[in-house]
Amino acid sequence: MSNMVESITVDAPAHEVYPQWNKLQVLVEFMDGVRDVERYPNGLTRWTIAVDDELHEFDAEILQVDKARRIVWASLDGPQHSGSVEFEPIKPDMTRVTARVHIDLKDFPDKNNKMDVLNDKIREDLELFRDYVVQD
Repeated sequence: MSNMVESITVDAPAHEVYPQWNKLQVLVEFMDGVRDVERYPNGLTRWTIAVDDELHEFDAEILQVDKARRIVWASLDGPQHSGSVEFEPIKPDMTRVTARVHIDLKDFPDKNNKMDVLNDKIREDLELFRDYVVQD
């Protein structure tokens, strides 16, 4: 498994930032590769993502939710990966958002520069998330 960690700072309080991420269905609005997310009451989710113009689907389970602090997940099929997104208050009106992703790169559909591509994508998605939150 390869590990990636990326962080950004959002100029908003954690209690406002966390709910935006927790609405998984809105991730399609700012994450370029996410085409659809379905969330089920039992903690399972169904994701449709695009990688190199190819659609891939996988199921993931939300393993832990600490309101306004952390979401932890693990894939159940498709490329094997797991991770967390943490929301750390820095100041009353500022939050550090940290994404930690653990992925088995041999299962990842993109065969070229996998680690660099994924790190860049996580960073870009976090920046787009920040822009999404502050525009609200």
